[in-house]
Amino acid sequence: MELEKAKRKEQASVDATSAVMHSFLGIKVPEKAAPVEEEVCEDVDMTGEELEKQFTERLVIDDTRGQPGDVDVDDDDDDALGFEEDGDYNEDSNELNDGGIMSNYLSKIQTRLRDETRCNFKKGDEKIPDDQKWLLKMLEEHQFSLPWQLASTLCNKLGINWAPSAYYCTVHVWLTDVQFNEMPPCGECKSNAHVGRHAFDSSYPGRRISGLKKDEYVMTMRYCCSRCKSGEKSYTFRGYNLKSLESMPLSRKICFPALLTHKSGVTMELARLIRSLVSKNVRSNSLAAMIAEMHQLEHKQQMLLYESEVAASRFYRTDDNKAPLFSDFNDRKGYNGRLITGKYIQSIYQRLIHSFRELADADTKKRDSEMIKIDASYKFTKRLKRVGGEKVFDGLVTVMNEFKEIRSHFVIFGESHDQMRPPLQAMKATMDSNGQAGPKLAFTDSPKRDADMLISVFDSLAVTQEAYNTIAEEENKQLGDKSEPTELLKSAWQRLLRPSLPICSIVHHNYSVIEADKDITMFAGTAMDLMKDRQAEKRIMALDLEWPVHFNNNGRIEGQGKVATIQLSYHTCQGNLDNDICTTVIRVQQTTTKLNATLVRLLSEDSIRFVGVNVAGDVTKLKKDFANMNNVSVNKIDLRVMARRRGVVPRNGSYSLVALVEAQLKESMEKDQRMSDWSGPLQPKQLDYAALDAIKSLQVYDSLDKLPDLTRELQRKEILAGTKVTIVASKGSKASIPTPGAEGEILSQKQIWTAPKTFTFVEGRSKPGGQFVLVRIKKVLAPGLIMDGYRKGRKGVSLGDFVKTFADDDFVMMVNLSQLRSQHQQQSSSSSSDAINPNPVIHTTELNKVNASIVNADNETATTTGFAEDDLFTHDYIFEHENEEDISPDPDSTDAFDDFSELTPAKIREIDDIIRRAVDKMGPLTAQDGEKYLDPPPKSIPICYSAVLGDIIHAIMRIKVPAKHECRKAYSAALVRAFLEWDPERLKEVKEALVKLGISEKEIEARLYYNIQWFAARVERRALPPHLLYWRVCAVLSYFGNKIDSVSKKPLFGKNEWNKAKSLLSDIRKGYFSDPPGVSFYRYRVDGRGQIIRDRKGFALLTCTRGTNDVENEHRNLLGPIGNSPVGLEMMDCLLTDIRLRRNMISARKYRLNFPDIRHFDPWLVDELQITRPRNVLVSSVFPDQS
Repeated sequence: MELEKAKRKEQASVDATSAVMHSFLGIKVPEKAAPVEEEVCEDVDMTGEELEKQFTERLVIDDTRGQPGDVDVDDDDDDALGFEEDGDYNEDSNELNDGGIMSNYLSKIQTRLRDETRCNFKKGDEKIPDDQKWLLKMLEEHQFSLPWQLASTLCNKLGINWAPSAYYCTVHVWLTDVQFNEMPPCGECKSNAHVGRHAFDSSYPGRRISGLKKDEYVMTMRYCCSRCKSGEKSYTFRGYNLKSLESMPLSRKICFPALLTHKSGVTMELARLIRSLVSKNVRSNSLAAMIAEMHQLEHKQQMLLYESEVAASRFYRTDDNKAPLFSDFNDRKGYNGRLITGKYIQSIYQRLIHSFRELADADTKKRDSEMIKIDASYKFTKRLKRVGGEKVFDGLVTVMNEFKEIRSHFVIFGESHDQMRPPLQAMKATMDSNGQAGPKLAFTDSPKRDADMLISVFDSLAVTQEAYNTIAEEENKQLGDKSEPTELLKSAWQRLLRPSLPICSIVHHNYSVIEADKDITMFAGTAMDLMKDRQAEKRIMALDLEWPVHFNNNGRIEGQGKVATIQLSYHTCQGNLDNDICTTVIRVQQTTTKLNATLVRLLSEDSIRFVGVNVAGDVTKLKKDFANMNNVSVNKIDLRVMARRRGVVPRNGSYSLVALVEAQLKESMEKDQRMSDWSGPLQPKQLDYAALDAIKSLQVYDSLDKLPDLTRELQRKEILAGTKVTIVASKGSKASIPTPGAEGEILSQKQIWTAPKTFTFVEGRSKPGGQFVLVRIKKVLAPGLIMDGYRKGRKGVSLGDFVKTFADDDFVMMVNLSQLRSQHQQQSSSSSSDAINPNPVIHTTELNKVNASIVNADNETATTTGFAEDDLFTHDYIFEHENEEDISPDPDSTDAFDDFSELTPAKIREIDDIIRRAVDKMGPLTAQDGEKYLDPPPKSIPICYSAVLGDIIHAIMRIKVPAKHECRKAYSAALVRAFLEWDPERLKEVKEALVKLGISEKEIEARLYYNIQWFAARVERRALPPHLLYWRVCAVLSYFGNKIDSVSKKPLFGKNEWNKAKSLLSDIRKGYFSDPPGVSFYRYRVDGRGQIIRDRKGFALLTCTRGTNDVENEHRNLLGPIGNSPVGLEMMDCLLTDIRLRRNMISARKYRLNFPDIRHFDPWLVDELQITRPRNVLVSSVFPDQS
């Protein structure tokens, strides 16, 4: 009794003080709020009967709160994921009914919200008029949140005793029926068709969640699904039930403000920050300390503000009127702060990754791989927690593609192929299901051991190997005719460059050259009349320009000259035959400021479409150079975009005119004249070159026009029986063109169709109509393609499921209209091989002059700035974005050994002499003592190539040499020189360009050794065929193997090293370290917008995809987020999922052409935008070039 009296006296004192504060602030003092019943603590370990009893007792009989006997099976109260949270907070999770300030605050808000949203009324109930629903109006103004800064206003309206605003937390209200005018889906049946409002739970007014600076609350109500009843007890669930949230569309999910755990949660803002910081190697305990610092800092700042306001008030300057002190951080009756632990942060991170795991895995699986790199890491698995003192796994295997994207992760026990085969077979099955062609090359650290296994798993590697065997057989027959070493080396380079294709020629095409104004007028007028007489779709003209590029005295790009020539090509008849092409080269005088008026009319004719590669850049150049083109609009079609929309990906990945001609016309274009002088009198070769560009642009357009546009959905009026169609995915990736999943034919829409009994057709109709069309599938290209409108349980149905059901790939089904594309003619084989657009690959014919790396194929010059001569060989770059990630030099993977800085010129000459004499001799070097330790040299070494290749850096490291041996440096550098040979033509071009920049030949040669990384980032290197590579490597091994160290008096090689040298030479003879013919391992580096990255001197920068060094680097990066503390299997799996997604997004932005620079790692948001935006407005997608 005494204790109760003391409490009442204390409360009366607090109430009196509160009344004084209300009076001081001009707030009406309300009546004291009624006490709230204490909430029953939920125990995750309770049985079903105990849970039923608990919730039966706590529900109040009321027309808005349900009836006795209702059972709560709320998923968030009995979490299936089972995250343990005991001890993760510094206090119990259920504290809402402790009589604190927030408990009363939430109860009052809940009561008011219930009354304003109430729909069912009994006789005598009072309904709140719409104009008095101030709480709903306030919620709508603040995105259904009540910020804590509005607490004083809310307390005044709700009649709550005053307390400092900082004691209150932001309250989020989640009522989808009010906010979005639709009921939440039931977590069991995944539908909201039978869901209705049930009750507000007065014993649990809100879920407390942690924020970045303060805690917040989420308030909702219970809903009831009449379909999911169990006996007489209806199924109820809270609005933020986990299964219900997962069943919502993405546009609704992203509005939910929290990531919930078993009894609490965090704001989505904090959850995303945790994910980002964990990926940046911030440990969970460090994160907990950071968040604790933010919470404590916020508390002290609010305390200071409160005390400052009190100090400024005259009312509290007497001893009789003392203001209440601002509460402590963890005072439950006041500020009521709490801190989360590192363990809880780990559970949040895992929950967040689980929420998008399926989407992340789908993003990984869609990435095509023409080249795979396989490597195992045994350090990563050492960080795993042990079970019973034993390791769970031995190693982590990573598979990457040529774009440095991670294609697969899997763990192994030991190094047996039996451990690797099943995951690789699963990867192969996924690629087949997605219609991907499969890898054509593979890199591994042990090619001799892994070759047979990889070829048996991937039949595409077997096809490549068979092709290489045929090429090698033909080359060995020709090898006997060439005896001179220089001739052998030259022929080897020619074989390595690319397969031979017929070279484009102007011989079979006629063109005219005009310059006089009257001739231009006559030509433009005739062309306009001819185009107007044609059908609208046949009014096509190819447009191309040439202009000079100016250099200063030091050879640097200084600017561009005016347009020198305008080339136009068109068909003289509507048949679009190659032999009816009319081409005109218009010479433009450099002093001209305005184009011919009739020519301008031709270019501005809206009914004529002008085609070309980067034709928009050409039009921009015309507008810049000629005043009367400024306000002219040109109807243009970019061949690059057209090719991508048809799923055409050139073999070398580039979308230049050269690459498109090779891919579509099967011809090779020479670009020798591109950088010649276009400002003076033009030579016949220049005119031929200019005319041929326009001719081939028109022919490429004709070829592409015959292929279906995979981005254009069919319209209802185009649905005619007998129409050939292609079936694609309705939800394409933001960076891919829909891969054709099947080919078929539209049937009569009057037929009755019966769905297979094994599937559920959600539309429920047996007759075509609405969005669905009856189609006969004749050929399945991607069995894994999910078809809209079909369900098998809770899963979707793929084309492969239909094939299994009908035991044939010829069957009839209903297809969503959004998945249909027109099919004009048989598609190019390349249209279904690549899922995401690649970036430009180095093309030999595009690099005949070094200036071609300074000015790109579309005559767009790189921005340049002044630089000092001694800064020439530094890695300075020009980027479109200041925050470009990972912009370090990216040459070959042998940087660690490309260091000649400690070698004298005499030693460098010695190394060069060793390699030169090895090639000249084409046999053993008898002067070397080390030869006696090697196997006898073969009399002849046949040419052979392998589809499974070894990594050169691992080949070099295979022979371990003493770190302090005085010959180690020279040996390593010489071995790199032996393995990799500079592209002679490309190296010559770079040297000539450097001479023009004022660098002496002597200094260039010195820099080639002492700053070799600079050249490696700009000049390709290749591994020669076995009959040349063997003697080069053998010479280095023989020469250095017996070199004696002056200190230790020991040779560089011991017995074990000589045995490894024998093994290395044996692998070289089998072609494991030789570049195959027709394969380029170099690509241009591109920025986020797909533009080639250049240094400040204009040199285009290269990246090399040879070897497994990329995978090794990724394995080192994996160790960062883990740190030194052991992690569990689930945490490891989540880390790998997120790392995989992030790495693939960054790599795609860097190495894939025109990959969207979205700068976040939730790509499914963009996928949803690509689908939603065109439905809302009659405009293109967010990324028009993508699906």
